[in-house]
Amino acid sequence: MCHALFLGSSRPMPLVSYRDTVWFGVEELAERHEAIRLHFPVGWQVYFLNSHEGCGCGFHSDAQFPDDNAGYDQESRRCLAAYVELALQAPGLELALYDCWEGAEAAPIQARAEASPAELEASLDPVPEGTLVTLRPDVSRRRPSD
Repeated sequence: MCHALFLGSSRPMPLVSYRDTVWFGVEELAERHEAIRLHFPVGWQVYFLNSHEGCGCGFHSDAQFPDDNAGYDQESRRCLAAYVELALQAPGLELALYDCWEGAEAAPIQARAEASPAELEASLDPVPEGTLVTLRPDVSRRRPSD
């Protein structure tokens, strides 16, 4: 069984083929994941995110998910952070991430948090299981003219 990482967005987001990029992918929800919509506002677009492993497991590098290829996990987190950082430049766009085990999409949210793209990239467990993470722009990376 794998971890599943989902992205909710107040507007449609570009899809990314992880088979083409290797490290990261954004795809439409499969029917088996439809229950995840319960955790995001009505009308939001919801997407399944792939790490280099083809699931959400590769975004985690903490003790719960020991990995011989921690550099691969870091690259998947870097790609995730770059994707959401670019998206957050759109005025008024709202984004959130939610992580759960596949098959547990309807389970209640256990925690809520807020993070910037830089914090996602730096964390060994950027979206802990059962946590809904609201994304905010990383003000430290903004240019003075922003």
